[in-house]
Amino acid sequence: IYLDPAGDGKAPDLDDCKKMRGSPAGAACRLGPLASSGVLLICEGIETGVALLAAVKGRAAVWCVMSEGGMRSLVLPTDIVVGRSATLKTVIFAGDHDRVPKRGVNRPGEEGARIGANKLSAAWPGLCVGVALPNDPAVVGDMVDAATREVAEGRKGVDWLDVYKERGAEAVRRGVLEDAAGIEWYGTGDGVNAVASDEGGAGGEG
Repeated sequence: IYLDPAGDGKAPDLDDCKKMRGSPAGAACRLGPLASSGVLLICEGIETGVALLAAVKGRAAVWCVMSEGGMRSLVLPTDIVVGRSATLKTVIFAGDHDRVPKRGVNRPGEEGARIGANKLSAAWPGLCVGVALPNDPAVVGDMVDAATREVAEGRKGVDWLDVYKERGAEAVRRGVLEDAAGIEWYGTGDGVNAVASDEGGAGGEG
């Protein structure tokens, strides 16, 4: 991400201020160690990841996969899921709620999160895997239509960074951690209880 030298946001004189070399398929940028709760949030962009990290206050770790394609292709290191030092219980894909690009086409951010969750739960049957989307009016307010949950006019979409900026950290925590009933769950693990009740801080990485 190229930043404005004046220190106010992204570089203003570039058509595309985000660049990526090579393919990040399967990889993730880890924003700190795993949390003692065993909960891991997966999101697309670095900025969204930083907002999630600030909002959850150590109750979950955050990894960024850089794109919607990264959500589909994420591969977890074996040692954090199984083995004596494994601590991971729950993985939640904090997806984007994009505007539908055209009739008959799925929302890319949601589809990527759901495909990633399905693949991960199939690969690790004991892991609890969820998808948290910023599309609940009780959490995101007027960023979506209250009746249809469609993205509000004038917006390209809604992500958890938007929720953080416009609704605050409490709304983000509610959407990705505290409202377990509002998360789409996959797999058979016991991570739901960890999400709903954990108030611990970050722990060491396994």
